Amino acid sequence: MTELSMTELCKPCVEVTKDLENFDSNYNADVDPVKTFSDSVSPDLAFYERVRDTKRNGSRQLVYTDVLERETGNAFLVKAGQVIRIEQRPNAEGNNGRTQIMDVLMVTPDLQQYSDHLNSTAMDGFNQRLYSGIWTQSRHFRKMATLVEDEFPYDELPEGFTHIWLAAHCSPEYIGLAHGLEKVTNSCHENFLHGFSRIPAIATFVMKN
Repeated sequence: MTELSMTELCKPCVEVTKDLENFDSNYNADVDPVKTFSDSVSPDLAFYERVRDTKRNGSRQLVYTDVLERETGNAFLVKAGQVIRIEQRPNAEGNNGRTQIMDVLMVTPDLQQYSDHLNSTAMDGFNQRLYSGIWTQSRHFRKMATLVEDEFPYDELPEGFTHIWLAAHCSPEYIGLAHGLEKVTNSCHENFLHGFSRIPAIATFVMKN
């Protein structure tokens, strides 16, 4: 059995003590995990203000416009810096007693990332508000879009109702189970497939899978 002297036993202690003597206890924001994460996900307010200014000063250029009929979908290629404007009826009056719902799904051109309602709600809550973001799935976790303007006429919104919210999309099966087969119509699921079919690459992917 080998006998160890007290000096040998305390060698690790001496090394730790030396490290502590050289330790810089001053706060360093560059390595603060909370601050660096907050900075990485916080909206660039100056940039979004410039985006909003393009409408105020009339420098925004129209790229594409479309009117979607009920139970249909469409797809658009949106480049970084471009703005998507969505208009819909705010309440049931004058709309056959029904409100309008606009379902939005985002995917990257390479089909590798998509808008994830779980990550988006974790970051910005169920109800989108000014500067709220749409985030991709956990493997990538990147912001796809940001709400830069909300011109919804809230005075026309029925009491107890909300405006923009995130959730998993519905399907004919869910509608049938909840309301009966006679209530089944095209839902978010079919509307998204309509939109995907407008993009050859996505349409091919859907058909193969």
